[in-house]
Amino acid sequence: MLRLDQQRLLGALDELAAIGAIDGGGCARLALTDEDKAGRDLVVGWMKASGLDVHIDAIGNVIGVRAGREKLAPVMTGSHIDTVRTGGRYDGNYGVLAGLEVVRALNAPYEHVLLRRLRLRWGALSRLLGVRRTRHQLRPVSAAPAQAATRAQRILAAGR
Repeated sequence: MLRLDQQRLLGALDELAAIGAIDGGGCARLALTDEDKAGRDLVVGWMKASGLDVHIDAIGNVIGVRAGREKLAPVMTGSHIDTVRTGGRYDGNYGVLAGLEVVRALNAPYEHVLLRRLRLRWGALSRLLGVRRTRHQLRPVSAAPAQAATRAQRILAAGR
């Protein structure tokens, strides 16, 4: 039976929540801010340390893949790690970090698990930017398009 490490998961949630922490225990890590970049860098580092093959797509989604031994359908999980101005410490973050905890647990004595691959993915830039995935172009739609595009390019470089 696969056993998750509750303390490790809660510790990761605490460490991520410290980036952009606000009064009352919440978190403000808005997309494309320095806090967003710091959170992304932290989680990408954890993903790489857990052996995931990490890449960032054209709109800023971070994708980590853990290869399996058999050619079975992939298992995918994820959410987002950015927040609104008065976000909670678990909203979105739990979905990403719970998936990462599964990877960490699989890396222990369970390398034989017959997953084809596990994809851990998150991203919120698609909500902030109008994106035509078929054209692979960022098309800002925020009130300050030039500023959003500049910030997006900086964020997209995280983890590469």
